[in-house]
Amino acid sequence: MKKLFNKQRAALALATVMMVRIIAGVFAASSNPTFTDVPSTHWAYSYVERAADEGWMNGVGSNQFNPGGTVTNAEFFTMLGRAYYAEEAATIEADYTGGNWWYPASKAAHNNGVLEGTDLGIYVNAYGAWPDNVLFATTRRDDMALAIYNLMEDKGFTASQSEMQAAQSKIGDWGDIKEKYQDPVSAVYALGIITCTSDGTFAPERGMTR
Repeated sequence: MKKLFNKQRAALALATVMMVRIIAGVFAASSNPTFTDVPSTHWAYSYVERAADEGWMNGVGSNQFNPGGTVTNAEFFTMLGRAYYAEEAATIEADYTGGNWWYPASKAAHNNGVLEGTDLGIYVNAYGAWPDNVLFATTRRDDMALAIYNLMEDKGFTASQSEMQAAQSKIGDWGDIKEKYQDPVSAVYALGIITCTSDGTFAPERGMTR
């Protein structure tokens, strides 16, 4: 059980670091994909190569990864769906005729509660629709934390209460974290999945680059 826990935590941390853009539902075509804007000297090179090889992500075309681009809800939930619910996403995709690249994996994530309480999840649950203005909005850091927290609960692990309490004292803008995001933010911080920004704040409403 401990080995499974460590494997899940490591995989989740790796997937979160990626914050991928996935184009048109196409998996990486090569076991050694190369993006000209992520050379071997780039700090994220090995992570990008691993995520592409695993089929979690693609570049943005023309052998580009666009590492400085911001992550949208469509990209983020597609990445989580592919990384953790790949078989279910493939089943959905086999019967799906809508043509939206983000739908199969995002729907798989939604089916397993990952979107619960997030901006996109609230809208989908209320109206049964996936609106473009929410799908392609930048994913806020607090919404990312909530989605990852939901994923951890579905997979059966999270930070301990003592770890979460200790994390709170290290977050410089803890008072700015809305109540529904407090447990998720403290949990992902405690596990080192999403850390504070360079000024020691979590910056809940800010987005992340890829």
